[in-house]
Amino acid sequence: MNEILMSLIVDLLHYFDTCPDEEVDPDSAVKWMENISFALQQLQPDELKTFLDYVQKLSDTADRKEAKDYWRSLPRNMGLVEDES
Repeated sequence: MNEILMSLIVDLLHYFDTCPDEEVDPDSAVKWMENISFALQQLQPDELKTFLDYVQKLSDTADRKEAKDYWRSLPRNMGLVEDES
């Protein structure tokens, strides 16, 4: 998967997840996040691993704890990995 596309995807996910309600209707934001999640779940295993590695890299290089936690939890929250319970 192309790094430019991965960057676009994670930027969109972060935007929809954190934008103010006045900027994007919350129901629309959730719908878009669900659509993106579904599309990511359709990736081939090697493509999904590339995407997950990219998100892990974002977490590893984030300079704020909140950002690290956000990126670390994204794959699970999007249904891309099994819950570690």
